[in-house]
Amino acid sequence: MIFLKEIQITLPSDRKTLMDEFIKEFSLTVTSYDFGEAIRYEFTVGNSQLNHLIEELKSRAVGSAYGEIIVRPVELKLTSREKADSLPESAGVNREEIITNLGNISGFSKTYLLLCAS
Repeated sequence: MIFLKEIQITLPSDRKTLMDEFIKEFSLTVTSYDFGEAIRYEFTVGNSQLNHLIEELKSRAVGSAYGEIIVRPVELKLTSREKADSLPESAGVNREEIITNLGNISGFSKTYLLLCAS
């Protein structure tokens, strides 16, 4: 079973060339929306390719110096044709996902206090 992630990248319009080069380099099938001052790109990748993709985007300062990257799990994807992926596979879980999940589950809660009081 292949698990997919939807990647949504929003960048200022003046960074269009950078993203166009990135899309061409990795042969991604992307849907883009032009909002005038910003452009949104949406595409899906397998979990095994996510680490490599995020690292490549970060190396181009996407999501850190400008723009934003949103990663969402895909519950279901129906497509009429299969295409070979050009991104290399990587083992493990994305570092950003781990940090986000730890931040969401850490801290005090009623359950934690109840367990400590027992």
